[in-house]
Amino acid sequence: THTHTHITAHTQHPHTANMASTSRALDVLAFAQARAREIQAMELQLNAPRSGARRVHQTLPRHMRRRATSHNVKRLPVALRAAGQREMVDPEKPASTASRRHRRRPSNIKEEFASRHQRTTWLETHVWHAKRMHMTSRWGHRLADRPCEKSVRAAYKAVRSHCAMHDLSYYRCLQLSAPSLQPLRALLAAVLASPQQAANALQDSAREHTVILYDRALSASVGYAKLLVRAEQGRDSDSGTAAAAAWLWMHSAAAPAAKQLLHDAAAALHQGVTVSDVPDLLRFELRGPASQAVLQAALRLSQRAEKVEPGSGDEPQQQEQQAEASTES
Repeated sequence: THTHTHITAHTQHPHTANMASTSRALDVLAFAQARAREIQAMELQLNAPRSGARRVHQTLPRHMRRRATSHNVKRLPVALRAAGQREMVDPEKPASTASRRHRRRPSNIKEEFASRHQRTTWLETHVWHAKRMHMTSRWGHRLADRPCEKSVRAAYKAVRSHCAMHDLSYYRCLQLSAPSLQPLRALLAAVLASPQQAANALQDSAREHTVILYDRALSASVGYAKLLVRAEQGRDSDSGTAAAAAWLWMHSAAAPAAKQLLHDAAAALHQGVTVSDVPDLLRFELRGPASQAVLQAALRLSQRAEKVEPGSGDEPQQQEQQAEASTES
């Protein structure tokens, strides 16, 4: 019988033996120091906001976020409360001490409106228009630009079949005062484009006439105007009151040039004609076939028997509002 002896030899793999012979220790500090720039760039990228600037409470994980943390720092973690408190303080915005109830008092509202009037002039219908339309600043006034809703068709129907009112109070009224009718006639003939316009306005003083102011020195038109002449015979010119007066309504854009033209013409005539502004006058324009009916239903004739003339100074309070009605077919 042959005896077989098995001898098992544990031999190491050549690749594993090579790795064990070449292995060495890793110095963590040296490794981090050599890659300090890459680590810093990675940290900046991780801490940078993803979309725009973020506040402290927006950097928290979603499971740590609470309601009202933007104005209540006690809902933030203790480590972030100091940063949250610094964000709540805005050095450019003054602290509001008055409550809304205090600000909405009638006296305070009037003061606020008065401060806004210093920048641009408000019409009497400004609040009504501001609630319904987009406002814009033009010619020194705050005017309605376009409606907030689709109302073009309704306005067209009102003009075509009923009545539509437009606030023309942004027009300026220039008053021409003269001791008699003759100096007023000479002044109008000097500033109007045609002498016939002045003659028509003086002959038919019960109606308002559309005229064109013309600067003959510059050979240029100043603009359209509405002329209303009032002449009262028998007034004493020595008493200080004008015996003849005229109101000239001009657009606010053309009013400064028109006033300067009238001043120069009055100074050249030397006949005692004065040019002045008439403030606090309202002007409304009514258009549509029912304009006369609306005026008849809204207005009542005064019981006073005396006549009121422009420039006399005794106009009643209720007659400061002038309505102009024009009918379109």
